[in-house]
Amino acid sequence: MKKYVAIVVVLCLIIYSAYFTTVQLPDLVQTKALQTLRQMGFTSATIEKSDIRISAARFKNIALDDEALSTIKRLELSYSPLNLLLHKQPRSIAIQGLSLIGEFSDDGLISIAGWDRNHVRTITPQNTPQTLSIEKGRIALLTDTIGGITLDFDLQARKKGSELTLTGRLRSQQKHISAIADLTGFINADGLLQINAGLERGKLDIAPIKATRVNGQVRLTIAPNTAPQISGQFQAGGLNLYGMPWQNATGSLQSDLQDYIISADMKSLGHESLELGLTLENQRGALSLSGAVHAENIDDALAYLEQFSSASLDTAPLQRFKNEANTAIVLEDFKNNKLGFLLKNEEGKPLERGHFIFRDNEIETLEILKD
Repeated sequence: MKKYVAIVVVLCLIIYSAYFTTVQLPDLVQTKALQTLRQMGFTSATIEKSDIRISAARFKNIALDDEALSTIKRLELSYSPLNLLLHKQPRSIAIQGLSLIGEFSDDGLISIAGWDRNHVRTITPQNTPQTLSIEKGRIALLTDTIGGITLDFDLQARKKGSELTLTGRLRSQQKHISAIADLTGFINADGLLQINAGLERGKLDIAPIKATRVNGQVRLTIAPNTAPQISGQFQAGGLNLYGMPWQNATGSLQSDLQDYIISADMKSLGHESLELGLTLENQRGALSLSGAVHAENIDDALAYLEQFSSASLDTAPLQRFKNEANTAIVLEDFKNNKLGFLLKNEEGKPLERGHFIFRDNEIETLEILKD
């Protein structure tokens, strides 16, 4: 009797194993793959059953939105079948060929086809596999000012103690913007995300700004239920603002992806006594510019303006102050192509007030305001 019972048990196990392998396991794996993508915010993702085995699965050509604009070439999972039955995480998830298409929305945020930021689940070490990797990822974004921006990246996340450690690399090589950045960071048990980017060999060419030999450090911090925060410091070997060349620029950045403050200090090229300090601030859509040009004497500042501004610029209204030493041209609001200025002497006494008037991204006219 015991032999028959044993035989029946073995047959039942074989039948269940066959059912689990051919029916239940593929459904579990497909559900886990979809769940992973939806936790990332891709709520419209569709996956068809593909190469599913007892401890690994591979899905190909995944559409992340209804029109298949954003896609994944290949998604691979490795897992323990028992853990899947117990609704635990896979051992690893590897995404290859992630391609995202999007644009900058009217509110200044990024909109990506198929991605809903309101459905992104906070990532913690508890709800992610032992390793998660993205290879040959690409984000293509459309902008109103410079057309398209393409970012290529690789990213790896690995559990280490109570944290997920992050490493990766970001690349962008195109006409208006290019840079390479090494990425490091972590996600802790509370869902706090921090990514540090070491920027190198950066270039920016967006009128009226050109920057070359840009290096620096940028930090992105995202805490649950709070706005992302960006901070950083940068250096630019060469900088051109409105046709005026500067060098050895250093600066800082603070932003929550909507408002921002950018500050920079630099030295003039060819007129060593000139130094420029600028602060650009955007608060709720209101843009303000402040700063000052410091010169050992006003004659140097006027010579610099004449050399690098429009040929029609007449600096005669300020020539009477050319012997003033240690002067400062305080820069005020920039509106309607007019940059206000206040000329001060060494003691801080106001000497003259006026506007620099811009046309075609260069100073064309000097306007003096009468008392």
